[in-house]
Amino acid sequence: MKILKNVGLLITSIILALIAAYHSGLLYFSLFPNMRSTGGLADIDLRPLENPLVGLPIAFLFLLFLLFTAFGDERKYYWAGIAASPVFLLLVYADTPHLYFHILFPLAGWLIGLGMRKLFITVTVDKNRQMK
Repeated sequence: MKILKNVGLLITSIILALIAAYHSGLLYFSLFPNMRSTGGLADIDLRPLENPLVGLPIAFLFLLFLLFTAFGDERKYYWAGIAASPVFLLLVYADTPHLYFHILFPLAGWLIGLGMRKLFITVTVDKNRQMK
């Protein structure tokens, strides 16, 4: 059952990332208006690819670490790491100069998920104490 839960979290993060990709792309374009990659292995102009395609990895990494940290089981970081590694390889290839930005979003997702997990544990413990 833990595998099904982890697969469900992965699918949920993909679906929510598709929904949030446009707004993540808008944020990325507002912070980095000059989208010419100069430091990576690929010299690609990302401006014609529009906001959703650029925002998809950002949203996916944020939601992946948020959901797995908040709701995952024992091997949640293993699952998150395996699912995030192809995305990070793509970002290293396509957008090396802004890689720090792509690392900050999963870190923020992890911190928010950690806070949610602590909140859920506290609420559950308090509810169990009240029932006794």
